[in-house]
Amino acid sequence: MLAECVGRVEVSYVKNVALKVIQEMPSPKNPVARRLLGNRLVTTVAMNLSEASHAEEPVVFRLVMGMCQDTNYTVRRDGGIFF
Repeated sequence: MLAECVGRVEVSYVKNVALKVIQEMPSPKNPVARRLLGNRLVTTVAMNLSEASHAEEPVVFRLVMGMCQDTNYTVRRDGGIFF
């Protein structure tokens, strides 16, 4: 059986390496420009994961849900567009 992948990279690698950096970017403590970039990265990863991967690793889905609760309209809109 093939390992679950994001593009050509395994989900475990994305979780251990990329998500550690990406998780900090959408934080409300960061400036809006950095949050928007983080949201773009989060949604790109989320769109490339299968439903089974989202169930197995809920971190990405939680980040997208956090976008929908942001105080900035543009950030919330990006979360809505994802869904």
